[in-house]
Amino acid sequence: MQKLLHIAVWLAGMGCAGLAQAACGELYPCERRPSGIGQIATVVIESNWERTAIAPEYDWINCNTLRPLTPASVRRYLRMAGRITHNDMQYVVSDSVCAASGTLTTRGGRKAAWRIGIWSEAVLHWSDTPDDAEPTYLYCARCRAPFNPG
Repeated sequence: MQKLLHIAVWLAGMGCAGLAQAACGELYPCERRPSGIGQIATVVIESNWERTAIAPEYDWINCNTLRPLTPASVRRYLRMAGRITHNDMQYVVSDSVCAASGTLTTRGGRKAAWRIGIWSEAVLHWSDTPDDAEPTYLYCARCRAPFNPG
């Protein structure tokens, strides 16, 4: 089963959005809920597609060739993504080889540091929660490039 998930995630990274949907639903029953983030006031991009993992099976991915994120594309991702659990994040989405990161502020004044990976996963760490609080995990099976190398 684990091998099937990694194959589905790999194919999703190749641009097969239907298989990404299957990875988070049919192959593994993750629950996608509304993100609950609210409206975004500002988005700041601090890094755009830096290499985050050194794994031989992903050597073919060149982070420098990915289309850079813009504040508008980050907002679009956050609107489309659904909230998942930490367990879902571990089993549905393998570690991304490339990631973009930055900060955001909601219209309600909440601030978060965000990281979006090329497999359409994201993690938000909120500044108004204790350091040991679980961050917000997001996944977007419907998102296409620039969130994956396909």
